[in-house]
Amino acid sequence: MTSPSSPRSPNSQLPTPDSRPPTPAPRIAIVGGGLAGLAAAVALVERGCRVELFEARRKLGGRAGSFAERTSGESIDHCQHVAMGCCTNFLDFCSRAGLSELFKRYDTLHFFGPDGQRSDFRPAGWLPVPLHLAGALLNLSFLSLGDKLSLARTMLRLMNTPATDRANGPTVLTWLKQQGQSAAAIERFWQVVLVSALGESLDRAAAYRGAIDLRTAAAIGCEKHRLPVR
Repeated sequence: MTSPSSPRSPNSQLPTPDSRPPTPAPRIAIVGGGLAGLAAAVALVERGCRVELFEARRKLGGRAGSFAERTSGESIDHCQHVAMGCCTNFLDFCSRAGLSELFKRYDTLHFFGPDGQRSDFRPAGWLPVPLHLAGALLNLSFLSLGDKLSLARTMLRLMNTPATDRANGPTVLTWLKQQGQSAAAIERFWQVVLVSALGESLDRAAAYRGAIDLRTAAAIGCEKHRLPVR
C-alpha cells in the first residue's frame, strides 16, 4: 500500500534555473569579407556568437587582397600594402586571428628618389619623441633642406593638433598644401607614408585620420612596419 502523494505547492511546476535550457548562441550574418567584415567576425566569435560570412569574391581580404597578373603571373596587390606601427587595430586583428607570423618585420623604411638613390629612414630609438625622427628626416637625399625643415614643422603641427579639431575639416592633401608643403615633399614623403598607413589616397582621406596615425606612430617611438610574406 502506497502513501498518498503530498500536495504540491503552486510554484513546484516552475523550472529551476539549473533546469532551464541553455540560451542558443546568437546567429549573425556578415556581408563582405574585407578587413572590416573579418575583424567583426573575429570579435563576434570571441563573444560566443555563431557567424556566417558572405563574400562575393573567391578570396577574402577586400582591398587588402591581391590578384595574379595574367601576362607575368606575378601576384599584384590591389593597393599599396604596408602595416606600420601606428596601425594598432589592424595589428591587433592579425594577432587575434593568428596571422602575425605571416608578416616580416622591419625597422627601416627605404625611400627611392627620382634618380634611383636610396635613403634609409630609421628613427633613433635612444632619442625622445619627436626628436627620434630628426636624423631620419635629414637623411632624405631627395628633398631640399627647406623641404626637410618644412616637413618637420608640418609633422609637429599635425601631431599636436587634436583630431577632433579636424573631424569635419579638409582632406590630407588640402591640409598639406595649406601648410606650404611642396609638390616634391607631398609626392616623395607624405604620399608614401600616409597612403600606406591610411589605405586611401591623400585627396580622399580626412586630415584628422592622418593626425591620429602620426600621433600613434610617435607614441610608439619607432615606425616599425610589416610586409606580408609571399
